[in-house]
Amino acid sequence: MTVVSIVILSFYAYKTWQHSGIWRNDLTFWRETSRLSPDKVRPHLNLGILLEEAGENAEAAEEYRKVIMRKPLTYALTHENLIRVLKKLGYEEDARFYEERFYNIRKKIEAFQKDYKKGGKPLLLASNRYRE
Repeated sequence: MTVVSIVILSFYAYKTWQHSGIWRNDLTFWRETSRLSPDKVRPHLNLGILLEEAGENAEAAEEYRKVIMRKPLTYALTHENLIRVLKKLGYEEDARFYEERFYNIRKKIEAFQKDYKKGGKPLLLASNRYRE
């Protein structure tokens, strides 16, 4: 092996070792995944769940809000997670706001499902963005 090959191999071995730290536990993995993919929804949802389980309710609320902001209809049930965390934090007024919002979203989903059963088009809900 040449010196250049050894240097390159050493560099990549170090980078691999450095990156393997994110696999330490689920929380570090999803925290890093959320940081690297800020526009993706699933990492924020999974991170929120883990933070809530760890008792980090304020951080969990932020992650749940990110999910709801990006995909309010697709991840409608995340409202329940956020409402629960807000109540734990004592933010009753915020919780009521999201309860009302969730109720309105559920009505839209139920209306869509009812329309779909009557022969409506399944892509209508996906193609129309939710507007408050």
